[in-house]
Amino acid sequence: MPGATETDFLERADMLDTKIGRSKKDDPADVAKQGFNALMRGEGDVVTGWQNKLQSAIALITPSDMLAERHRRAAQPGSAAHNVIAATAASRARITVRHSRGSSR
Repeated sequence: MPGATETDFLERADMLDTKIGRSKKDDPADVAKQGFNALMRGEGDVVTGWQNKLQSAIALITPSDMLAERHRRAAQPGSAAHNVIAATAASRARITVRHSRGSSR
């Protein structure tokens, strides 16, 4: 099972301002190739990428109401703005650390 895939779906669903909409997505050609190869091997399903495999494993032991809440938050309109603010703050912190390390030489 692929994760988010780079298609027009999220744009058409007006979800570009969500965490899912702003996240890194899989290439559709890669997803199709992996799915086709799994089909040719007779596999019923395939989970690609280490992050998707980890999430799938965690999902097996996570209560469904917790999974539903996680997905709801990721698809909530405006949820990407929170990620941008957090990423900007983290980036500024790294720049400050690098700058202070460089100035002590």
